[in-house]
Amino acid sequence: MTDLMKSRILVTALYPNCPFSVGDILSYNSVQFIYRVNDAGDAVSDIDAEKCTTNFRKLEWWERRTHDEMPEYVKLNSAVIGWAAFTDADAGTDFELQPYEIIPNVPWAGSDNTTIMYRGVVISAALFVPATKAEYDTYRQSLQS
Repeated sequence: MTDLMKSRILVTALYPNCPFSVGDILSYNSVQFIYRVNDAGDAVSDIDAEKCTTNFRKLEWWERRTHDEMPEYVKLNSAVIGWAAFTDADAGTDFELQPYEIIPNVPWAGSDNTTIMYRGVVISAALFVPATKAEYDTYRQSLQS
């Protein structure tokens, strides 16, 4: 899960002598530089990447990931939304998601894995953050109390 939350940027345009290609995804490392994924060579500082919004765009944790990279568990991102109300399309009933709820076996939807299908509702991945199995187990235990 920690790898999912590491900062990544997308190269959106080239500049003179640019060592990257448009579409490259660069990942942050602890030395304060961003490196091309699977390559320890060319780098750009995180400060330069933030300043040059024409050339770089910060990716959300869920953007540009394969289905296999997506987490098995998610929870609402309480920094974005405190709770959410939906209508179950299959049952025709309303339901709420609270920040402490963990959704297991996440059914990622769409070719770009940017939504989940939960109880008949398509919900944007932007509302969620990855969760762990341990968080899910704790959540399940709290329901039995």
